[in-house]
Amino acid sequence: MTLLSVNAVGATTCLPDTDRARGVEVNRPGLSGDLEAFAESPDGHRYPTIAPLWGRQWDAITPAFAYPPEVRRILTTTNAIESLNMQLRKIIKTRGHFPTDEAATKLLYLALRNIRKRWHTPPEWVAALTHFAVLFPDRFVPDPK
Repeated sequence: MTLLSVNAVGATTCLPDTDRARGVEVNRPGLSGDLEAFAESPDGHRYPTIAPLWGRQWDAITPAFAYPPEVRRILTTTNAIESLNMQLRKIIKTRGHFPTDEAATKLLYLALRNIRKRWHTPPEWVAALTHFAVLFPDRFVPDPK
């Protein structure tokens, strides 16, 4: 979201600096440490909107830092969700219209069942699932296979 105004070449140099700022401790106050260092860096001067944007949204950003890095990676990964949405939209678009809501629900159920057969768990999700089981034991129910 903060890199929308950064071109592709700038993103390759800017990302390591913002990654360092994302690695801060949760209890650190807003615009200090690594985020302030980023603001003073050449990338911070080249893209002056990033550090103030993070500074204004710091209270909303910092709760994610409390999770282990494996969980944070899953929280920011949207490829799997986007892929699922694309497949469901394609099925609905191909079908056209539905006589009832139940017909649409049934088609989506069958599509999800077929998509699940082709699904494979990415390796980084295994570590995240372990953390989820520890962090949320009451909400985490392993899927029976």
